[in-house]
Amino acid sequence: MQYFKIPLFVVFSLLILSSCSEDDIHITTDNSEDNRTLEFSAPLARVLYTGYDMVDDADNEHFKIREDGLLCFEYTEEVFIEWDDLVVLNDFSEQWEFYPILSSPLKSDNGSTSFSFTEKVILNNREDVRYDSLYVKEGEIEFDIELPDNSDASITVVIPEVLDGGKPLTYQFDASGANNRFYQYEDIAGMFVELSQDVEESQSYFSVEVDIDYYGELSLIDAVKIDFSLFNLKHEMIYGFMGYQTAEKLDATIDFDLFDEIDVDLTNRISFFDLSIGYDAINRIGVPFNVKVDNIRFLREREEVDPGEWNLLIDGENFLFVDVEGANTDGHEIFPGSAQKFLDRNNSNVVDVFNEYPDKLVCDIISQSNEGYDSDHLNFMGQESDLQTDMTIYVPAWISADMYSRKDTVEFDFRDITDDDDDVDEIQNFDLYFDFENKLPFDVNLTVWVLDEYDNIIDYIIEDEKYVIKSGTPDSDGFINEAEETSFQISLSNEQIVKYREQDAKNMVLQTEISTYDPENSYVRIFDSSQLFSIISFTMNARIPGL
Repeated sequence: MQYFKIPLFVVFSLLILSSCSEDDIHITTDNSEDNRTLEFSAPLARVLYTGYDMVDDADNEHFKIREDGLLCFEYTEEVFIEWDDLVVLNDFSEQWEFYPILSSPLKSDNGSTSFSFTEKVILNNREDVRYDSLYVKEGEIEFDIELPDNSDASITVVIPEVLDGGKPLTYQFDASGANNRFYQYEDIAGMFVELSQDVEESQSYFSVEVDIDYYGELSLIDAVKIDFSLFNLKHEMIYGFMGYQTAEKLDATIDFDLFDEIDVDLTNRISFFDLSIGYDAINRIGVPFNVKVDNIRFLREREEVDPGEWNLLIDGENFLFVDVEGANTDGHEIFPGSAQKFLDRNNSNVVDVFNEYPDKLVCDIISQSNEGYDSDHLNFMGQESDLQTDMTIYVPAWISADMYSRKDTVEFDFRDITDDDDDVDEIQNFDLYFDFENKLPFDVNLTVWVLDEYDNIIDYIIEDEKYVIKSGTPDSDGFINEAEETSFQISLSNEQIVKYREQDAKNMVLQTEISTYDPENSYVRIFDSSQLFSIISFTMNARIPGL
């Protein structure tokens, strides 16, 4: 036979089969006649279904037990919206030429001519983005200065906004004769850059200032040339205004194994009442975001069932908006901003969708920075470049069941039980006892049959669902404090005893079938204390020849 695989969600009501025990065996002998009568009694098996045990045995990290003992399934999937382009610090490379004779030079007291010029190294790549300052994680500067041939001069290069230990980068060179070219390399990792702003040009920049004291004559064509490069610039922390930008993650997919182990025929047999989706945005970037989760749909793509697709409707719309506040910082630690949305049966069709047993959520996530804020709003960005959005699917064990059936197998080696020995002359009677304590919120119909070693059905012991295991009585919170006790006694006929021995009966199958009252409208809660406990035992009388 096919041994029944327990679906994960039916775990909430029907749990695991315990081992068979050989304890409590009793034998009595009647010596009043020539042939002694042997009375033999023993348990066959103990069967226990408990919510707590199945959660523990399933070893499934998604099963939880609430403080009130209610079983639930909680599944969280993280989706990240990449904001790598929120701050773009491009490499910079330019050649600057300066003609001193055209710069209104000043004659100094020492006979030299002084002149200076300033150039910009622009860091922002968009007009709506402003960078105020940054701590440098990585970055390199190099420049090459060339003066006219046979120059006699003193050159000073200052980068006032790039501070090393609080002091501007400053370089000094002396030119004489053929010594008229100078190369400088600087690793600026760990330095601080205080940027200047050109509001009219929408530029965030730092300056390169060049001062030259020149001795001798200059012509109109004499030029000072500087090749300047900034590359591999990365921020440790950057402050400013990051502008109005958009990042999107289309067809973001969340796969969940919520229903993977539920059999195909259970689609119309188990339904859920109280389930929800929590949407949490966690923002470690110092920028507020407006997030639109759009085109939200659930798919069912498992091969063993018909495919399907259902839109998630929130207040009648197929999208939701979340305004996520920016993170804060004290200059050392970053405190994330956050936002939450909660979808349940009151504001969405999430219950209807999940009762279709989907296995995938697909949506488009579109995020916009600084929506509704002007450029005076201070932003910052550290090493985090992703906006984290968590989807949590929360399913408490509040279900309806309509004729859900499961099977458990108990060892019933009849030849072994009845001691297949020539000394056993006659089995006079064989009685089976089924004793149940039910703390499940279901009435349970019981059917029992016997199998041979090849899993062929030999006979039905209990059939046609005539035996009902009564439910305990739930209180107003759905909790059952005292179990309902139910017992059955089944006497095997002589015909059955002969059949079981001749056909070598090996196993007994217990089929339990549950339903909630009015399954379309009534739902029950399953707690970790919900359980169905039973002891299956037997007594047997046999005649043994006297010695």
